[in-house]
Amino acid sequence: LFLKAMHSSDDATRLATTLPYAANVLVMILIGPLADAIISTGASRTNVRRSLQAVSLLLPGTLLLAAAYGRDDTAVVLLVSIAYGVNGVSAAGFSACLIECCPRYSAQLVSLSNTIATVPGICAPLVVQILTAHLGSTKESFQIAFLLFGLAMSIPATILFCCFFKAEDILGTCV
Repeated sequence: LFLKAMHSSDDATRLATTLPYAANVLVMILIGPLADAIISTGASRTNVRRSLQAVSLLLPGTLLLAAAYGRDDTAVVLLVSIAYGVNGVSAAGFSACLIECCPRYSAQLVSLSNTIATVPGICAPLVVQILTAHLGSTKESFQIAFLLFGLAMSIPATILFCCFFKAEDILGTCV
């Protein structure tokens, strides 16, 4: 809908549906060894995880907001692709912390966090539907949606993660 609201070509739409996933997979493959290399230099595991998670939340939100205000199809596709790609940094942030915080129960934590994480995925299309129903399928309605689901959600999430996460076994369950 967003690309249609911007009057994008079919080629841009096809590219926009493929590139973000390719970028995400590439970043997820590369970020683990990079995080390990940083930690091996003596950097705090907690600070590395916090920093990478902050990047994976704040940068995509900012890039999505920039995409919402973009005028050129190519620039919009590039911004969305980079945003989703950078989101892959969370593989060395939040995803890795589940194993470090509670190794014995990490599988249960992953399933619980994935369940909770589906809520925005369910709510976002409903909110966009409401916005587009009231404002029309316009660029402005998508700018509001990208602001809501970009920065408005990622800023509090980053603050909470950085305040409360520690890369240590919190339950003493290491064997």
